[in-house]
Amino acid sequence: MIAAAGIPVERIDVIYELDMHYLGQTHTVSVPLPIGADAQGVSESVVRKAFEASYSASFSRLLPGLAIRIVSLRVAAIGRRPAFDFSVFAPDATTSLGKAKTGARKVWFAGGWRDTGVWSRLALPVDAKIEARRSWNSPMPRL
Repeated sequence: MIAAAGIPVERIDVIYELDMHYLGQTHTVSVPLPIGADAQGVSESVVRKAFEASYSASFSRLLPGLAIRIVSLRVAAIGRRPAFDFSVFAPDATTSLGKAKTGARKVWFAGGWRDTGVWSRLALPVDAKIEARRSWNSPMPRL
């Protein structure tokens, strides 16, 4: 399915997990199996060891002598995509705060209308900081 989607992937990870519990219990634990994509290497001892590790991590103890049961099996194939370079979204080097400011408008703050700058977010330079200037005496309301 991943190959048919036509999306480039670096690798495909196949993950096998069992839901298991001790005989007589109703709550299960998720048990990741330490096996490869070809599912080779599954044995009773591998499953038991993985169950005991998961059960112990969840409940801080084991119940020796009780039989264990497999309730369900999940298999997931995950296509790992190449790392994406987000710098392609960065504005060009000629951007500035002055160019990014598109105007001002009245906004209600601290019991009155205040002239407030309007900025084009996509035109702001990388790491831009816009200082808030307050020219009124009443404190800003807490939201």
